[in-house]
Amino acid sequence: MKRLFQIKTSTDSSEESRIHEDILGVDRPLQIYLEHLAPQADAIFSLKAQGEIEIYSQTHQRIETPAFVPLKQLPTITLVARTFSDRLNDRSLEITFQDEIGHPLRQVHLKFTCVRICLDVDADRDGVVDHNNPHKGSWKWGREGHGAILIVNTDRDSAHFESQSDEADRLRGLLDLQVSSFMIVRRAGLKELPLGCELYLSVSQETAQRICIYDELEEGGNKLISPKKTKAKIKETDRDILLAVKGLSYPDIDFDGLVEITLSLVKDRETIYSDRVIFRVAPWMMTSNTLSPLMVFVSRLSQGDNETFIEELRKVAAQANVQLDPVPYEYHKDDPWMQDEIEIGYTQAPGKFIHVVLDSPRDRGLDHLTNRQLISSSFGYVIRKSRHSATKNPYAAAKLHA
Repeated sequence: MKRLFQIKTSTDSSEESRIHEDILGVDRPLQIYLEHLAPQADAIFSLKAQGEIEIYSQTHQRIETPAFVPLKQLPTITLVARTFSDRLNDRSLEITFQDEIGHPLRQVHLKFTCVRICLDVDADRDGVVDHNNPHKGSWKWGREGHGAILIVNTDRDSAHFESQSDEADRLRGLLDLQVSSFMIVRRAGLKELPLGCELYLSVSQETAQRICIYDELEEGGNKLISPKKTKAKIKETDRDILLAVKGLSYPDIDFDGLVEITLSLVKDRETIYSDRVIFRVAPWMMTSNTLSPLMVFVSRLSQGDNETFIEELRKVAAQANVQLDPVPYEYHKDDPWMQDEIEIGYTQAPGKFIHVVLDSPRDRGLDHLTNRQLISSSFGYVIRKSRHSATKNPYAAAKLHA
């Protein structure tokens, strides 16, 4: 997308010279309307470029700084820089306007500092953040597809937190980083941005409800973007900046999983240019019931009504080399319908995998089993609520949903 060059000029032909400084993003076209710079519509002009800078016509033809041509013949030009500056204002374009008989009318001298700034992700899904991958701003399914993947971090990395919402406000060191996706803010060229320039990371209000973004990972993480913050200034540095991204919610009927993140270079409140990446949040996947079991859970009823059943089940589990875990009364309140309360699944991204248990909408005696007993640093937890009331009678529940 081309950026439009804007400069306030006077139509007073007595104004003979004009100097203007601007920022040019590497490989980011800048469109200049010469007719807006000229003192009169029937003027002729010439161009003189210094430094590495390319000039193109409206028809995308390369222009090699021509001799004087009529303004009506070439009313618009586009500038493109392919390399970044190592000093301020090292590129320039001199535009000289004359009338039809050769009298000078105005000279406009444009000075440019060229910067290269980009936001990178693992768009090819090999587990490594790419360098300016051309597909980073789009997403396509499949083995031959492209686009970065983000997983929801719903495990418990500390025994001191009562819920995952407590942990969402923090980045809990290595355990959180292992299931985070990463972005890199890259900058090349000048050690410091030109005066008046700042970098901002931003998302929509909707996207902010779905993710958290952190920098300062070595110090435990500083939250840049969160449900309460849609925009953040990127600290001034000449080094690449590694950012961690955590998902907060799975794709659902009201969320397709796509999140868009934008990095903008801003000067005096004007966006010079921006770079955009897209993640898709990996869905919760139900584990196939044809896989070999690892553990079997069963409620141990308070009156011992199912002790015989538990012992018989233990024998079967032992034959399958599977551990049986009887759940005590305080976690189920005599609710025996384990399969109606939890469903084991998983979520994954390149190089990342975590088991996630779904706490079903059926809230009865086993409602707190998942939160208290199953969640750990390697086991996540997701809840779905229902508009219907729960009952301990499975036949009544079936009738309710019929």
